[in-house]
Amino acid sequence: MDAYLVHVLSPGDLDTIATTREAGTRIAYSEQQLSGWILAVQGVVAYLKGQPRSGGKIGILGISLGAQIASAASLG
Repeated sequence: MDAYLVHVLSPGDLDTIATTREAGTRIAYSEQQLSGWILAVQGVVAYLKGQPRSGGKIGILGISLGAQIASAASLG
């Protein structure tokens, strides 16, 4: 089994989330960025599936926001 760590949030995303005081603003930012994050994870999955040694099945695991992204990415 191969395992890969995909860090989908950019330094800018992390900075914005960390420095925004209002929860509503953080939530709105995350909702605005979510489709891009999902596409990024789907791109990594597609790349891994295309590798010669791939068995064709990829598991995705996320925690907190990562779980939301992983769940949505697995549906695509």
